Amino acid sequence: MVTPSQAATDTTTSPANSATGRPAPATTSPSALPPEYPDETSTGPIDESLIPEQSSPRITTTNDGQVIENIHTTGLVVVHNDVTIRNFRISRDDPDQWFAIALLAHAETGDEVTGTLVEDGQIITRDTHGRPLPSGGTGVNGSHLIARRLDISFVENGIACSDCLVEDNYIHDLIEAGGAHNDGFQAGKGQNITIRHNTILVPNQQTSAIILGTSAGPIDNVLIQDNYLDGGAYTIFSRDNGDGAPTNVTITGNTFGRNFLYGILSEDGPVTWGENVWADTGEIVGP
Repeated sequence: MVTPSQAATDTTTSPANSATGRPAPATTSPSALPPEYPDETSTGPIDESLIPEQSSPRITTTNDGQVIENIHTTGLVVVHNDVTIRNFRISRDDPDQWFAIALLAHAETGDEVTGTLVEDGQIITRDTHGRPLPSGGTGVNGSHLIARRLDISFVENGIACSDCLVEDNYIHDLIEAGGAHNDGFQAGKGQNITIRHNTILVPNQQTSAIILGTSAGPIDNVLIQDNYLDGGAYTIFSRDNGDGAPTNVTITGNTFGRNFLYGILSEDGPVTWGENVWADTGEIVGP
């Protein structure tokens, strides 16, 4: 992590960030973001000196309660409960490996894994020459997890989860690979989803900063609060994709940019809309 005074102030892309030691810095300058929201100075590894320069092969968890830290790898597979992943970098370099961090069925019980904590890391998709892959994949995918202070870029989708807390993350520079439909956050089912105090930036011709769509089951009890959201065809979707419209969705205290294509909200069912504002004027914005 670097201090705000060390943050890059231009909008160029170079092989490495001299301030942080990270590969492929953002093409959107953190200085252009509202200062109270996450950027590359407040997310990612907390101690770069402990992370190897060269990545190791994909890692699979070995036991419940495992702590995985201070690593640089091409991917992580979680098949145990109560796993903590922290101070890490994932350089996903295989287009056939869709998820940088994948939460799968428990290795012994076959149930969904629970209690996963992912914090203070960077996830990036590049080939061995530093070029974007033809398929961007997803940064973190699973259920029953907490994801916080992650710097996620050059993926197709940032975080996909249900029954989860997503907070203080910086999701940006999503890759527009052939046929991509970028989403900063997506949920296809689940309940008790909190998306709080994140920066999520997506291209305006792509899908969304946040999409809730019931393609895999009902969605209920969603809080979208105090985020900086910009881009997408619509910045937020809350849609019936086969199992009814999401229910008990609250969108409050967020700051919206204007780089969307059609609008900031497309919804199929009732949404509780609190005091959300425009980034440029601070004025209250309606759905």
